[in-house]
Amino acid sequence: MILLLPIQHTVDPNNATEASIKRMELLIPFGIHRDTAKYIDPSSPLALNGRRCNCVCPSCRAPLLMRHPTGRIAHFAHDSKHPDAIPNNECDLSPAVAIAMMTRYLAKGWEGEVFSTPQYEKRLHLPCCNTTKTLLIRPAETQIIQRVTLGNTGAGEPDLKVVNNDGQALHISLSYLGRDWSARNQEAMRKSAAHFSDYDLD
Repeated sequence: MILLLPIQHTVDPNNATEASIKRMELLIPFGIHRDTAKYIDPSSPLALNGRRCNCVCPSCRAPLLMRHPTGRIAHFAHDSKHPDAIPNNECDLSPAVAIAMMTRYLAKGWEGEVFSTPQYEKRLHLPCCNTTKTLLIRPAETQIIQRVTLGNTGAGEPDLKVVNNDGQALHISLSYLGRDWSARNQEAMRKSAAHFSDYDLD
């Protein structure tokens, strides 16, 4: 699945008014099917035009329309005239939120995937001998993702916990404006000797 996040205008995210315009102008890149709860990409055969797509917004759960405009990218949009539409609805969907939601949705599909990490070396100059030595920091390795679990972000947990075939866990957090992986949580992870990585999506 290719995730496209087209936006009509570039605005200053530090300006509250412009940030609101940015959210409104976002062309919603995927919807959630009402019956199956699956994420539907605009290129999917299930992305029928108009209300026939039977999807809701991944952020505010308001009804969506599917649009295939000529000369523009196919996308979803809020259906303000739908009988189930939420009056005066303000949706918080943004490119960063959409990426975080899609990442969490696709993460379970990582189980069983094989990935390789390259060998990491450091060249050190030894003034005493006027020579250079190569120090092996980490050999090349092949890992298998055994398990992926979603964290309870409302309770301050990282978004994802990825466990490899050696039982080592990598905790992944997805941060964006209004939802930062706090220094307190990072310090707690360090004390637990767990591996963690924080990605800023803005």
